[in-house]
Amino acid sequence: MFGEKRLRRVSKLFLCIGTITLVIGAALIGVGVGLPFWYQDSTINSGLFERCQNGKCTSTFQENPGIFRNAVLVTPLLVGLVIGGCAMLCFANLFLCCYPCKSVIDHCKICIGIAVCICIFLGVAAVITAVVLFPFILLDLNLLPYQVYQKLGYAYYITGAGTIVALASGVLFILHLFFTVYY
Repeated sequence: MFGEKRLRRVSKLFLCIGTITLVIGAALIGVGVGLPFWYQDSTINSGLFERCQNGKCTSTFQENPGIFRNAVLVTPLLVGLVIGGCAMLCFANLFLCCYPCKSVIDHCKICIGIAVCICIFLGVAAVITAVVLFPFILLDLNLLPYQVYQKLGYAYYITGAGTIVALASGVLFILHLFFTVYY
């Protein structure tokens, strides 16, 4: 309730679990995005930043005469979405560091909490958009949908799992705010 200086146990529980899951989700997203194994074939590995073909690796921003020549235009969009999403999750973590500094439950503390929620959901939305759009690049390779999901690498699924965990942290933080204000 407003004006109080102590949080209820259930509110503290949601805050602690939400903070832990946000850090885990952001770490999973960072690891998944950094690895070049979103697409795996016998001779080709590709991620958002690096593409390797027959043991030779190049940046995804360079012209690649391989099978990804049509993806050169879409890759910067995906990279921008992922970098923007990761930046929003970093902002959420920064706001979360400022959140306990306010001991009295007032409008300022609630506004910081709402800023954390907005940053989490915007970051998750950007990353999940890149995760959803990436298989459509592979559909351009004349693969059938079931073949596309067979060729997706483990880093793609790590990033997807990280977005789900970060989304769960956003829901937990909303529950924390609800119990902070109304319970």
